[in-house]
Amino acid sequence: MLNRTIVLLAVGGFVILMAAKCFGDAAAQLKQAADYDNHGCYKQSESILKLIIQESPGTADAFKARQRLAILYVVTERTSKATEQIEAMKSEFASNSDLPDALYWIAKRYQGGGYADRATNLYQQITDRYPDSRYAKKAQLDFPRTNILSLLHSGKYTEAEAAIDKLLTDFPNHPELPEALYDIGRACKMSGMYTKAKTLYKYILEHYPNCSYAELCPLQIPKMDIWAMIALNNFTGAETAIEKLTTDFSSDPELPDVLRGIAIRYEELGKYQSAQNLYQQIIRSYPQSKAASKTKIDIEKDKILLLMESGDANAVLAAVDNMIAVFSGDKYLPEVVSREIAHRYYSKGVQFQGIDPNMSKRCFQQAVAVWAKAIDQLPGFDYTAEGACLSGNIYLRLENYQKAADCFQKVVNDCPMYHRRWLALSMAGYTYEQMKQKGLLSAKEADPKIRAAYQEIVEVYSESEGAVAARMWLNNNPL
Repeated sequence: MLNRTIVLLAVGGFVILMAAKCFGDAAAQLKQAADYDNHGCYKQSESILKLIIQESPGTADAFKARQRLAILYVVTERTSKATEQIEAMKSEFASNSDLPDALYWIAKRYQGGGYADRATNLYQQITDRYPDSRYAKKAQLDFPRTNILSLLHSGKYTEAEAAIDKLLTDFPNHPELPEALYDIGRACKMSGMYTKAKTLYKYILEHYPNCSYAELCPLQIPKMDIWAMIALNNFTGAETAIEKLTTDFSSDPELPDVLRGIAIRYEELGKYQSAQNLYQQIIRSYPQSKAASKTKIDIEKDKILLLMESGDANAVLAAVDNMIAVFSGDKYLPEVVSREIAHRYYSKGVQFQGIDPNMSKRCFQQAVAVWAKAIDQLPGFDYTAEGACLSGNIYLRLENYQKAADCFQKVVNDCPMYHRRWLALSMAGYTYEQMKQKGLLSAKEADPKIRAAYQEIVEVYSESEGAVAARMWLNNNPL
């Protein structure tokens, strides 16, 4: 193999290695590809993995490269290319004893990415074709589990309940059933199916009392009762149940997180005082817990939400500045500023569209003002990237195209790992198109910017929602 020169490349604030000519051995190449993946540099990783497959065909390294390439394509939403790699693995490495394992972990990535149909298809293949492999038994259970989670996510609750009952009948002795049931219980809670979640937790406790998940269930059962009471606006009953919960589980390490979850639910319903009482209780009784560190920010967040309801926009911005200064470096801070505060303004802006255009505009402007603070002072987080994209959308509504382009371009340049980076590229290209049409940019200025955005979508995010429009523009505007 050729000798290859290693050089340094700065990407998104990180310094990583890059091959100028070629790498040493395939193991080093695989490690380098992993480094690129970790920094969101998927195009570079893809090139390395393809090189391994080309130069080391049929080897264990090529097998790993194909698996990693399939996963990369799932992550970057190029599922047809992932399928190509899967089929190549099955063809080239049909006798490889590790093939079922590799397929299982690709299926897991499909499941995590929301591709339930593709995940269940792979799980079925593993159980049918490799029934004696170590992952066949896992795949047997993961098939119905993935289907149930998909049904819950889609709001098909009656079908989900029937599928859960069938799961209990079909897999009564499966060693991983408690984990699956606990996972499904959490999904039921998120879907508002509190009674069903409680039933699953009780089932684990009664049928698998010695498993690790059974240890978590005693606390979850009364928690579901409390959530159900809150959903029915039975706040008096909920307060009584919370007092009993804190007495019965005072030494449980999970209690602070449970109380914080209830407080957040109160907050969502505008019951700020009830939320504040629980936050204060967490800080007072469990000061060393992880929940307590977040709760300190939650308390300040509630004060800001009350200011928002009062209509004092300047006070909100001042309070956001203070929050960022006081909690600088806290990883929870970007989520609070971007999702809990700015996004609330954005949602109100959407709500008032067509009802009160002036109020809608004010809410959008305030959302942009809060997001601007996050973009400037809390860069590099997905929540901030999401806020920058939404700010760009607001600027488009207000026909401020240059500021819209700046927002989208900032995500493209500064957030290589953002899971919806393709959207920022698509919107940047679209915005430059609008600026060209309106005479704000000449064709000579706009076309290279549009081409760069759309070309990257086609090359890196070829199966994203923006790929069709990108290809169309590139076909209609050849070099």
